[in-house]
Amino acid sequence: MSAPALPDDPGGLRLALNWFHTWFGLFAGGLLFVIFWAGTLSVFDREIDRRMMPSTRLSPACNVGGCAASGCRGRYRGRTRLADHSPR
Repeated sequence: MSAPALPDDPGGLRLALNWFHTWFGLFAGGLLFVIFWAGTLSVFDREIDRRMMPSTRLSPACNVGGCAASGCRGRYRGRTRLADHSPR
């Protein structure tokens, strides 16, 4: 009787499955990355638009009743409010 083959003896099927597992994992991982990236872009669509087009940004107070009625002082309303009410 001869000794049985070692379990980690590189065989044709083992090499083929290893190759398939590697490339399938890389392909599936890349595909999932693209899917999740597209989902992230669709969830944060408004935030990305606001970031890319700063001229379209309005504070929430400016949208209701106009800037004159709400006391809005423009884009830096928060900074001027902090400067007006700071303890210094």
